[in-house]
Amino acid sequence: MGANDKKGKNPDTTPGTSQHWIDRSRTMNILTLLILCSYLGLGYISFKQLRLSEQSLRITERPWLKIKSKVNVEEIAENVPLAGIVEFTNMGKTVAKNLSMEIVMQVTPNGQAPDFSYERPALRNTMGSMFPDDPLPLYVTPYVETKASGFQPLNLSHYDLGELKAGRAYIMIYARVIYYDIFGVKYSTRSCGWKSIAPDAPAGYTARQCVAYNGVDDSHN
Repeated sequence: MGANDKKGKNPDTTPGTSQHWIDRSRTMNILTLLILCSYLGLGYISFKQLRLSEQSLRITERPWLKIKSKVNVEEIAENVPLAGIVEFTNMGKTVAKNLSMEIVMQVTPNGQAPDFSYERPALRNTMGSMFPDDPLPLYVTPYVETKASGFQPLNLSHYDLGELKAGRAYIMIYARVIYYDIFGVKYSTRSCGWKSIAPDAPAGYTARQCVAYNGVDDSHN
């Protein structure tokens, strides 16, 4: 009886041991999940910091194209093409790549809104790269398209010269350039300048839209 009693009093420890291992396994799984989440969180933060650093670098070190135009008023005469100079300068800190430039010079009637179209005859120029502070001057004149020889400089007519002298028209040069930075991000710059040769216009010059055309676009990427 005594032996049987001692034997009967021995507890069966198998269920308790199994439960202990289950709890321990769950704890390890939770810790592993927490560690994994921590690594994922650190990776996401590092990625965001890298993106912010890249964006900051692109803004502070990017190329900035400036366009400046000038009309040669001293050379204005009947049956002679108008002449001007448009200067492109990279004012940024890094090289501008794959530049595409378009320039239009025309006599604009005073009081008429310009359409800033580049579908008409225009001076077009491309350039593989432009380094900072290395200006590119381009000589521009109005063009006319002929069937025989394509685009040709347009001589200033007697009528247009009279309109300019009377203040009923002014000379306008508008241009744009599309370019890319070293990261392949696309940018563009627009410019418009105008010049009158008459001392005064009857009701002033309506060139406000030309001035408003000037601008720098944000990145396209």
